[in-house]
Amino acid sequence: MTGHMKVNENIWPTGYPECGLTNQSPIDITSDVFVSNASLRIDFLGYNQLISQFDVSNTGHAIQFSYVGEPSEAPQITGTALYEETLTLSQLHFHWGQADNAGSEHRINGKPFELEIHLVHYNRDKYPTFNDALNAHNGVAVVAVFYMIDEKNVKELDNIVEMVNEVASSGGSETAHLEHPFVLNHLLPDLSENINFYRYHGSLTTPPCTEGSLGLLLKQWLTLAEIKLKLFER
Repeated sequence: MTGHMKVNENIWPTGYPECGLTNQSPIDITSDVFVSNASLRIDFLGYNQLISQFDVSNTGHAIQFSYVGEPSEAPQITGTALYEETLTLSQLHFHWGQADNAGSEHRINGKPFELEIHLVHYNRDKYPTFNDALNAHNGVAVVAVFYMIDEKNVKELDNIVEMVNEVASSGGSETAHLEHPFVLNHLLPDLSENINFYRYHGSLTTPPCTEGSLGLLLKQWLTLAEIKLKLFER
């Protein structure tokens, strides 16, 4: 299976009108139309903790790791890029393609990537549920992390690949609890250095395509070994 199945996206507006609006994600990021702003930053809170409170499921569009732990203990993001609001992690999911088809949803200057991770956050301080935040402007923010093929591999993906394989063939009928805890920091570029990113106002990339979310695409990408991508693809 592929990490995202968007073959019928042209008919989405029939059942989900927002899918036909103009501020839809994903997009091809062209750096020449983005304005540099050195004052913007993202601060990652609690991303260095060992965490296992995830249920893993196949949504039909992606393999999703939904946070099911105590909300007050969930990782968060804040900073000037988020208008100094603090948003709490709701879930993360993976998008990938087959061997001859790069699987990232976004592109940067036309460049696709083999794997894209979305870390989805919502403003729990203002909205009681994720759905409430989704229908509010800037109530949801998605951090995107890109991966390219290389001999070097992010070891933290090993346990994740096992869980992906466990639910990928279930057709959406099976949910499993994460067996091996991992550290979210290890899926991201080095947070001790300045994190460069693109910010734009977009939408969910699958139905209901709700607009108003904030996209934060990290410029620095990571690498995974080709053998690991093959495990995602099968």
